[in-house]
Amino acid sequence: MTASALAVGEKVLALGTLEGSVHLLDTSGNEVKRYEALHSAAVTDLAWDGAGEVLATASDDGSVCLVSPFAGDEGDDKSGAVVRVEYHRPVKAVAIDPLYSRRSSRQFVAGGLAGQLILHAKGWLGARDHVLHAGEGPVLGAAWAPPASPNGNPVDLVAWANDRGVKVYDVGSQQRVAFVERPRGGGSGGGGAAAAVRPVLHWMPGGLELVIGWGGVVKVCRVRPTGAAAAADLQAPRNPKSGRGGVSQGTTAGGLARASVEVVATLGVEGAVCGVARMPRAVAPSGAGEGGALVVLACPNLSMDNDVDAGAARPEVRVVSLRNEELASDALSVRGYVACRAPDYKLVAAVDAHSDCDNIGGEALYYV
Repeated sequence: MTASALAVGEKVLALGTLEGSVHLLDTSGNEVKRYEALHSAAVTDLAWDGAGEVLATASDDGSVCLVSPFAGDEGDDKSGAVVRVEYHRPVKAVAIDPLYSRRSSRQFVAGGLAGQLILHAKGWLGARDHVLHAGEGPVLGAAWAPPASPNGNPVDLVAWANDRGVKVYDVGSQQRVAFVERPRGGGSGGGGAAAAVRPVLHWMPGGLELVIGWGGVVKVCRVRPTGAAAAADLQAPRNPKSGRGGVSQGTTAGGLARASVEVVATLGVEGAVCGVARMPRAVAPSGAGEGGALVVLACPNLSMDNDVDAGAARPEVRVVSLRNEELASDALSVRGYVACRAPDYKLVAAVDAHSDCDNIGGEALYYV
């Protein structure tokens, strides 16, 4: 078994494999459930809904599966419904509505080598696909912003990356919110590895901060609700089935986007960024300052071709301030790291939905 994708839910971890299977593990690494040969090719991406009840899986076989592992008889290895949606081209990214299990719309977005970001949603006439964007190369990554509270966000944001950069879209108002250009130059090291690693998109709990890792660069973006969206956040409770506040369809009075996005920090990283997340201020080193700190998984001096002369090194976990100061670092003990490439690594944060940062019970937990 060779792992190819990882996602952390509220209850279990999901591990996808190159063989197309999905394994559910507890926090100690014990297998809870297995979906053997769920796909006929490699699993490329995984995403849990906010409740940890529904898992979306994407694969090179051109399909997306929605799995409900805790439905039905828990003693039955086949329990839980599986919904399969075919796209006929390799799917590289999937993101599921955090309120998927509570909303009747049953939404997710997916994209891949077809060069389209597709919103799949259920309506009065059944499930339909809507192309949100196309024509700028393969979709390389996607992430759906978590709700700020059990009632949800004033805006409903999805971020995705293609060859040009990262775009942010408001699903509720059907407006594009922002574009963040793809970093040029790849940062301060990593060579071909940094250039070929897929971008990392990580929303902070609350959905008002997006951290982007791409090549050798990390960007921190802040979302600012505007106009009616800001008012809705303070005044209007949200219908969890519709996902919209009490102000029209979620647009401002002038029909403009309900939020803006500002890049507040750009950091250069030595090597290729394989994962990035926020560190809770309560456990961050004292030197982090008011801006807080990031946890970055990076592969220094790692060649995509595994050239011996490149001096492949162990992957490193680094704690970095928003002033681009390295506060702590540790090289991980990974067996066979010399044969690994940067895309073989991934860092995922365990997130408490009721916290304002990446932590469980006040502790910072990260899985690699």
